[in-house]
Amino acid sequence: MIAGVLLAVVGVYMAIRTVAALHRIRDLWYAIDREWPRVARAAVGWTGGSTIVAMLAPASAGAAFVAGFSLYVVFYVTTALVLSRVVVARAAARIGEAPRQPD
Repeated sequence: MIAGVLLAVVGVYMAIRTVAALHRIRDLWYAIDREWPRVARAAVGWTGGSTIVAMLAPASAGAAFVAGFSLYVVFYVTTALVLSRVVVARAAARIGEAPRQPD
């Protein structure tokens, strides 16, 4: 029980770090020609580390890790989509235009 809860928390933490590492690609795109080793190392490291933890954990605790990881990713994507629509709608209302739906 306690191992499952702890691994769920570790799953959320590793999901946060993995998402941040994947965002680094976009953040450092202007300098990707010289920063690609750092970007690749972070993306591969956090993604690979998460995979290794999920594979090495016992079955029930591993399921808790995957649940924590997956729930954070779903939360992040949902929040990003909702906030992008709210920000677009508010900006359009401020300008006086109808909001444009993202493609």
